[in-house]
Amino acid sequence: MSSYLLAFVLGEIHAINGQTKSGVDVNIWGTIAQPKESFEFALDSAIRSIEYFEDYFNVPYPLPKADHIALPDFSSGAMENWGLITYRESVLLLYPDAVSQSTKETIATVVAHETSHQWFGNLVTMRWWDDLWLNESFANMMEYAAVDAMFPDWNIWNTFISSEGLSALRRDAVPGVQAVKTPVKHPDEISTLFDPSIVYAKGGRLLYMLKNYIGDDAFRSGLSAYFQKHAYGNTTGADLWEALSTASGKDIGAFMNPWLERSGFPVITVTRAGEKLELTQRHFLDSMEAADPDRMWPVPIFGTDSDVPLFSTAAEKFPAQLIGDSGVLNSGGRGHYIVHYADSDERSELATAVSTGKLSEVDRLMLLNSSAMTARAGISHFDETLRLMTAYRGESSETVWDILSMVIADAKRFIERAPEIEAVLKAIIIDLTADELTRLGWVEQPDESPEDQKLRATILGLNSYADNDTVTAEALDLFARYAAGETSVVSAELRGIVFASAVKTNADGALDFLLNTYRTTHSSDLRQDIAGALAATREPAVAQRLLSLVKDASVVKPQDADRWVFYLLRSRYVGDLAWQWMEDNWTWIEETYKQDKSYDYFPRFAAGTINTPEKAARYEAFFGPKTDVLALQRNIEIGRAEIAARLAWIDRDLSGVKQFFADQA
Repeated sequence: MSSYLLAFVLGEIHAINGQTKSGVDVNIWGTIAQPKESFEFALDSAIRSIEYFEDYFNVPYPLPKADHIALPDFSSGAMENWGLITYRESVLLLYPDAVSQSTKETIATVVAHETSHQWFGNLVTMRWWDDLWLNESFANMMEYAAVDAMFPDWNIWNTFISSEGLSALRRDAVPGVQAVKTPVKHPDEISTLFDPSIVYAKGGRLLYMLKNYIGDDAFRSGLSAYFQKHAYGNTTGADLWEALSTASGKDIGAFMNPWLERSGFPVITVTRAGEKLELTQRHFLDSMEAADPDRMWPVPIFGTDSDVPLFSTAAEKFPAQLIGDSGVLNSGGRGHYIVHYADSDERSELATAVSTGKLSEVDRLMLLNSSAMTARAGISHFDETLRLMTAYRGESSETVWDILSMVIADAKRFIERAPEIEAVLKAIIIDLTADELTRLGWVEQPDESPEDQKLRATILGLNSYADNDTVTAEALDLFARYAAGETSVVSAELRGIVFASAVKTNADGALDFLLNTYRTTHSSDLRQDIAGALAATREPAVAQRLLSLVKDASVVKPQDADRWVFYLLRSRYVGDLAWQWMEDNWTWIEETYKQDKSYDYFPRFAAGTINTPEKAARYEAFFGPKTDVLALQRNIEIGRAEIAARLAWIDRDLSGVKQFFADQA
């Protein structure tokens, strides 16, 4: 057993327990402050996860027991110690009287992720940290496979595409970002490997692409052979490729290594040429001038046919029926690439297909994301993306609203340079969401889908930002009732929106009530909602009060303190105060997080807030001198590239964006 997988836990704890069909004892533990009822959902997920993986891998769980424990202060989200998995309370405990679909999905996926590690990482362990993806990329994908089997009505693979897929593509487009497989030459570099958008999300997405390329039967057969051959040993990626090559009859190393060992991905440009489609591929980056013109990938062309051809050159022609009636390439978002449709007529037809509902949910999502990303890179323009967005009026898919929300967030970046567009943007949001707001309202219905439960929060959150008077009034009424003791009137899915509305509007007594609740509750889920809501303040005095609490461990646990800072950094109203606090308290940040994986999140999150040259200069002045710190170096340099690309995009598209909003006013 690898020594990093050993854990002991001592404390005043209690548990509930169960057993798998194969006789494995499963226990969920927590402190005695946590009610046993909050352990029940995790126990069900943990038992069923073991049963799923034993069947899928055709390899038994290797231990007689599996303990899962929620720790009150834990820097990681969870850790797969062999047979004793440790978690933050927020990703293991589900309070029966405050159940949200989002929290259920989080708990189920994290439990499945850590359980899959009992095979990927524990039974078979990477030889060295450059193959960390053998652990994390696989666990990232397999958590969704397990949850889909346990809860098929959740349509969790759509969440995989919208969450992991979009995160991976957007991060992977930043110049200088690491590859999934990255050489590690010094122990201080290990903590920098855990980029959630790369080694987790991109790696998982690449394995999902591989599974779709060779088929599920060959994928399962190869994994089973890999585990049986290398049990209780250390491996490299080549060992896994050997097993999958034997199972599939394909050269998996030749297919996967270009994707894993290099950062980035291609943009595939589609041009119609009679009965043929001319496809060209080129390395895609947010700064296309930094792209490598000679870099090619073996791209699986996922169309409508079960046969999946590979496209490995700069340009090739394929039969037009490859994209069928839908007109889209990369159907189902199965490949790690984006598609640019060069013909304006083709783009118009696809916009019509969106508005008439002829494209699938995932294809609607990928179409808008590709448009937004090519605009950021200068291949197209962002006003074209905004025009495409208007075709999504009445969109009813929670999955698609994930990308709509991202495009709206992209549009907000222009507000610092053109404040006059914000009022029009808010009006567009109210119009886009009107049908869904009417359909969903505030109250969950007994027979509604899990996706609608999550979508309601998205729609109401957007309307809250857009200052929809009706939504704000209802939120404030619900908050008043909640604060008066009627906590059941606000569903757990909507708590954050209701709390944020009260903070944003300075509702009487809201701040003190929320801070007191934060201090006294044992629910980490509730604390998380409150922390996010508090950052909605627009008052400098309130922000200063919040920042004064960050270092007070009796109020804010160190595991959560960084999030308080990050939430406030994002604010256009008080972000400068949070930035100043970060500068003034860097010694404390260093002492608290230096040995933690979240240490290098500070330059990453700081870079993500910057939309003007003045703030870019502040980033450079503060983080530039810290590039000699090995644990920070990579994310500081990536932050520089990200900021430069974003400022160039805003400069390039500002006039077109202003004209779009002027036309919509």
